[in-house]
Amino acid sequence: MENAVMAGDFNAYQAAYHDDAILVSGFSNTSYPIATAMKRWKQGFDDTKAGKVKVSLQFKLSKRFHDETTAHETGMFRYATIDADGKEDVFIAHMNALLVKKSGKWLMMMEFQKSKATQAEWDAVK
Repeated sequence: MENAVMAGDFNAYQAAYHDDAILVSGFSNTSYPIATAMKRWKQGFDDTKAGKVKVSLQFKLSKRFHDETTAHETGMFRYATIDADGKEDVFIAHMNALLVKKSGKWLMMMEFQKSKATQAEWDAVK
């Protein structure tokens, strides 16, 4: 996922999600199909691929429960953009995810972006 975001590879990023995946937003207290979120996020991928912005994405997991075909992850993600003027914008959030393994590939079924996190919280997760 991280490499797809940094390369602006929308198709590779989208392929990391199950077709029926759901995004749960603690920011707007809503849930909706990931396809709806992908429509919003597509322009960012296009801008990255075109070199208009540079992005980075990192995950830190604090818990992972799994078996051979299912997983639940708890942690945070850090998404940063740098625009053409060199201005950096960083967004860190607490998150949970449910994944399922299909045909040997892990696919996200549900992404719950729970709440904003601080840099200190990010730094505290090893």
